[in-house]
Amino acid sequence: MSAPVTGTYHPPASSEATPARMEPAGDGESVRIVGDDGAVLAALRRREGALSSHVAGVPRRFELPGGAVFVTADSDGLERLVAVRRRWGALPDLARIERPGLLLLAFAAATVVCVVALMRFGMPFLAAQLAALTPVEISRASGSTTLAGLDRTLLGKTELTQRRRAEIRSDFDTLVSVAGIDGAPALHFRRGGLFGPNAFALMGGQIVMLDELVDAIEDREEIAAILAHELAHARDRHPEQRLWSVAGLGLMAILVFGDAETLVEEIVTLSSGILELSYSREHEAAADRIAVDMMIAAGMDPSALASGLNKLKALCGPGCKGGWLSSHPGIDERVQAICAAIPRGRPARAVCR
Repeated sequence: MSAPVTGTYHPPASSEATPARMEPAGDGESVRIVGDDGAVLAALRRREGALSSHVAGVPRRFELPGGAVFVTADSDGLERLVAVRRRWGALPDLARIERPGLLLLAFAAATVVCVVALMRFGMPFLAAQLAALTPVEISRASGSTTLAGLDRTLLGKTELTQRRRAEIRSDFDTLVSVAGIDGAPALHFRRGGLFGPNAFALMGGQIVMLDELVDAIEDREEIAAILAHELAHARDRHPEQRLWSVAGLGLMAILVFGDAETLVEEIVTLSSGILELSYSREHEAAADRIAVDMMIAAGMDPSALASGLNKLKALCGPGCKGGWLSSHPGIDERVQAICAAIPRGRPARAVCR
């Protein structure tokens, strides 16, 4: 005979919970539920009730005819009392799946592969579609807000002469005329401070040129080539894509792994960051190719982009080497790709000869 099982008895259509135990009846074919005072609360044949599925850590419910329910944490004991036979077939129950073993490891590995594949290939495609659907007005407002925040914290007022700015803006306007960008890109001059020699594109075609970059490069056509590179980011809406990809990767990590602070979550967060850097590297390479085409269309020397990057190489040190965790390809790698993209027979600067 099976041992009694303790739990709670819930009468039909009632939230009342009475401490009780389920025990075998004398005939060997029936069970009864007995309260603490010894009163028999229910009696039935062993197979007449309905037993809930076995989920690890979740109390089992045994539903009696008429609507009453007996609840217990002793799952194995309850199964022995009501004569349930475990059937491990091709589709095991949740409790079997939850048990550590090869099946669990295989399921976890398959999940990780699917998630990484979706992040690596599905997310960039989705981010590109969402970026294309983002209204230009919203992107421009977002870019202006970001620039205002940078002005309050990190950027300073430009110290370039009016003549120098007018010269650069003239080249910028020439490039915009051949760029094919939705909306009206805007060029902003700032002193970069901690940013050093740099230029960057914000959402909505907001291009920021820092004094330090102008001072470091000096050559007018090389500066124009850097602007062409940033306009290429704006044309293909790379800032918007980065925003959507970061948001999507974070949301996916939460949906798949929840918000528990676990080692798995930390790994996923790190992986998301690395994948986002790789998207940036792809955007940089694409922007270099587009910049070459823009420079040619504007009647300028596309190899100026390669020579301008070579000048920056001496300033940025180890950061110019690129690598897997870098947001930009290495400068040597970029220079080679730029030179290879220039049509054969076209005059080029020494770096591309």
